[in-house]
Amino acid sequence: MADDITRAVLSRQEIVQYLRGSHGESGRAARERIDGYLDELRTTQRYSIYRALKHPLYPILRKIERIGEHVDVAKAAARAGRVIYASNHRSHTDYLVEPLVLDDNSIRPPIIAAGINLFGGPLGLIHKHVTGAIPIRRNTKDPAYLLTLKAYVAELLRTTDFFFYPEGGRSYSGELKVPKTGLMHAALQAKHPHLIVVPTAVSYDLVLEDHVLARQRVKRSQRAFSREVAEMVRYAVGYTSRAYVTFGKPIPLQGIDADSRRAVLDLSHAVMRAIGAVYKVLPTAVISSAMRPSVTRRELEQRADALLETLRACSPHGMRDPVVVVLTPGQYNSAYFEHAFLAQQMGVELVEAVDLFTKDGHIYMHTTSGDQRVDVIYRRIDDAFLDPLAFREDSTLGVPGLLACYRAGNVAIANAIGTGVADDKSMYAFVPEMIRFYLGEEPLLRNVPTWQLRKPEDLRYALDHLPELVFKEVQGSGGYGMMIGPIATPAERDDFRRRIESNPANYIAQPTLSLSTCPTFVEQGIAPRHLDLRPFVLSGREVRLVPGGLTRVALKEGSLVVNSSQGGGTKDTWVVA
Repeated sequence: MADDITRAVLSRQEIVQYLRGSHGESGRAARERIDGYLDELRTTQRYSIYRALKHPLYPILRKIERIGEHVDVAKAAARAGRVIYASNHRSHTDYLVEPLVLDDNSIRPPIIAAGINLFGGPLGLIHKHVTGAIPIRRNTKDPAYLLTLKAYVAELLRTTDFFFYPEGGRSYSGELKVPKTGLMHAALQAKHPHLIVVPTAVSYDLVLEDHVLARQRVKRSQRAFSREVAEMVRYAVGYTSRAYVTFGKPIPLQGIDADSRRAVLDLSHAVMRAIGAVYKVLPTAVISSAMRPSVTRRELEQRADALLETLRACSPHGMRDPVVVVLTPGQYNSAYFEHAFLAQQMGVELVEAVDLFTKDGHIYMHTTSGDQRVDVIYRRIDDAFLDPLAFREDSTLGVPGLLACYRAGNVAIANAIGTGVADDKSMYAFVPEMIRFYLGEEPLLRNVPTWQLRKPEDLRYALDHLPELVFKEVQGSGGYGMMIGPIATPAERDDFRRRIESNPANYIAQPTLSLSTCPTFVEQGIAPRHLDLRPFVLSGREVRLVPGGLTRVALKEGSLVVNSSQGGGTKDTWVVA
């Protein structure tokens, strides 16, 4: 027997048109499809039994301290009209925690939308006949289902409040995902005169299924729900957490055109921004996230593969399978481990100058099976030391004749000789103008103010404010050739003043920036140390930004110099939101 909502759905214009063949199917077959989906969606909330569910679920719920914030917002919204609660999604326990926070504050829980994978077995019966949840087929493209779902939600909102997750599924990392618009569109189609959205955010100290998600990593490798529940029960032993449920400022839906795809999309993004504004990142959640494997072996291999692909793209004459090597100064270089690691991960040879030689305008490498021609050199040596015949005669780190082979086009060098000019500190001040000239765009990030001491007015200002500024040699690197005014001794300042006055064009000055600090394990224990983040860009057939980056840390107390050549270290780099 059809209930009121079913009859209302069947009488809606979009459903009538479907039954008449608007999507290529009509008659009995079309009606059976619509009826089948209506049977699947039909749900009942038995409120007295719903409240009693807290007792059999007590073994789990007692481990989660529910904390509601700005509940008065939800109360006022419920009194004013029909409410849609839109929340981020972190855990299967969201379905218990968030409605119960409403119930704890005498607000009747709404009908909730949940993934259809949660509707198997006894749990499915509880959802359909007690909690009043409706199953969502997130990945279907069947027009009969999509029309029925939207029509059902629109009619449901005439009699009850609604709770859904715009992201569509759990966020494994905690980062807010791009919203899906289907259910928001359905809500707008209800055209309720007093319909409002209450942005809701849930956050935990520790998500119960974190142990499972740490191994799953991505959705495509998700385990069966029954298996996941079994593991959640297993890990619930000893599990405790706070759950903050925070309600944000309501968003009215009056005046938004339900037939405008752009309006629906803009609304969905506005709701997600509002959720983000009240979403808490708890300190314990940050620590637990850091304890996960931050980079899997496969992800690391993919990054090495991307670097190797970029190097191969640089090969002379477009060779299909060029020989690539990593050229290192040797084991006494502070970054030698990095050189060896990159070579190992890419599956190429790590070589020093003594391993290479020139012959007939080409570069060759000594190997145990004979000499082998080299096509691409990923060099970790400064320009001045690359070739003693072309640059510094006293260099023992370079390969005699390398520049001649390079000029002949028989070997590629990455990065190319001379690209260091882009790292010249006097060039930094011109970056905004370069962006405007070459890209026709405005810079998104502001430059650090830079005084070029070759300009008389800049020189006068810098010398007058010498104790306040940082001075750097324009061709300096590795943290050498610089002075940090606020921490320099009077003698060091006087010495640097004489250097600047003798050759002003060789220096720039910048304000002393306060680098971020991070807890760091040092000999004295845990202490704050300054750090910076260096991203990496690969430029081959295409330009791409490598995920993550290098976080360098100054291990000396109070130091702002993070370079490894001056005692700096590194930290794991991970993003939590």
